[in-house]
Amino acid sequence: MKITEETMAKITELLKLQEGEVTEDNAIELLLSRMTEDAEKAAADVEKATELTGKVEQLTQEIAASRSKTPTNTPKIDPDITDQQAELAEDKMEMLVDKGKVTPAVAASLSRVLIGESGKRRAYCLSRRMSETDDSIARSVIAALEENDLVELGEKTGQQVISLSRETPGGDDKAVDKETQTSMIEVGSAQSGGSV
Repeated sequence: MKITEETMAKITELLKLQEGEVTEDNAIELLLSRMTEDAEKAAADVEKATELTGKVEQLTQEIAASRSKTPTNTPKIDPDITDQQAELAEDKMEMLVDKGKVTPAVAASLSRVLIGESGKRRAYCLSRRMSETDDSIARSVIAALEENDLVELGEKTGQQVISLSRETPGGDDKAVDKETQTSMIEVGSAQSGGSV
């Protein structure tokens, strides 16, 4: 078979060879070799694509299985029950304020977080079912606060003067008169740097 120069130029260009590398004797052999290489690469690509498709299918099945194991929606709580739980928690919070266990500001802040406002209740904090706890979160926090004893901070000192008595050597145990007591207090205060 005779190969024209035009065909030789196209084969050279197709195979990306240098001019003169393709001859009439090796042109068909070079084309067959290139076609075999391309077919092998295509087969390898198909194999990779098949493998990747299998992995995608496996991951899709795993995702579907995990979704079936976990609930797709949270448990529904009747809004009337949630409101009743909220009212009870609000009453208990008010009792904590009345007993002096928390300040009104703390109670208001905790109520916003644990109870919420009407129409926007914190069902997760009010419901054992939703929080999956033995007691609701709100009830647990309120119970802990019931154990709270407020400690008043700041200086709280009273009069630090002791009424003095004077025993007389003759056994005469007369109480110190008011004027003597006042002067004793003034002397004691002056020595300590204080005032009466």
